[in-house]
Amino acid sequence: MLSKIAKYKNLLPVVLVVLLILVVSLLLSSRNPSSKTPSQPEATASGIPEINYPSQQTEPQTQYQPFAEGPTLSTKPTKSITAELEAKKKEFIKKLPLYLESFNVEYFSSEELFLITISQNPLEENKKKAAEWLKSQGFSNDDLERIKIGFTHPRFVQ
Repeated sequence: MLSKIAKYKNLLPVVLVVLLILVVSLLLSSRNPSSKTPSQPEATASGIPEINYPSQQTEPQTQYQPFAEGPTLSTKPTKSITAELEAKKKEFIKKLPLYLESFNVEYFSSEELFLITISQNPLEENKKKAAEWLKSQGFSNDDLERIKIGFTHPRFVQ
């Protein structure tokens, strides 16, 4: 047994030197972080870091007229809402959000805005579908010109 240990006796100083080098390199790297590591986002007042990613959405379109003879859908309608339209609107809001095949419809109560997000190509054709779909939900051309409606789409939809 001693003969086996004696055989590895010369290896002990080499192992110790390797371990010493590893320990020193770990200590040095923990003191001076590499400049290659990404900086951590700063925490906000809530304690949650804020990370700003580039937007994947376009800005909402403020005006859209899907058909030459149809209504102008706008985020800033010029006509006021009637009591009858307000009742229709409340009933419609109960169905939202809706996620359909080529577009989504959401309602933002703070802005009193219906936001339609076109999710598939072709953009213009699906905008027209969305406008027709709104009409199929009981809104007349006049109604659609009285409520705030915005359109948006991801950048990949054209």
